[in-house]
Amino acid sequence: MVTHVTSSVRFRTAMTRALVRPLAVALGAGVVVVGGLAWTGSGAGDLRLDGAEQGGTLAPVTSEQRRQQRATALLERHVCWSGEAPPDMRGVLPGHTVVSHRVGGGVRTSYAGSRLVGEALEELFGEGSREVVAVHGFCR
Repeated sequence: MVTHVTSSVRFRTAMTRALVRPLAVALGAGVVVVGGLAWTGSGAGDLRLDGAEQGGTLAPVTSEQRRQQRATALLERHVCWSGEAPPDMRGVLPGHTVVSHRVGGGVRTSYAGSRLVGEALEELFGEGSREVVAVHGFCR
């Protein structure tokens, strides 16, 4: 009886892989099949499809790529800038920042307020910050 259930699960998993992956390759999305369930990912997911035109392979998205994607989304969502400040903000202390900073044992990319604005400015123009790993931009 257990053999029948196991065979059925393996068959469903194999069928899902056989049907979903080619469709995902055609659509340009990554696919993960776990226990017969399929998850497809886009640019914000944890998998990326490389070389789709040559048959494609699934490659993990690195932590750095994920941080950069999050930073870009935060900069756009909060209408922030990187590089030269907009004319109305020149000579004015920014109210917020988008930074990758140390939290616990890891690194988090966040939209942050005045405390991390000071750390971000110290990272860019001072002697460096112990907390901020990367400054992605500033916000009003």
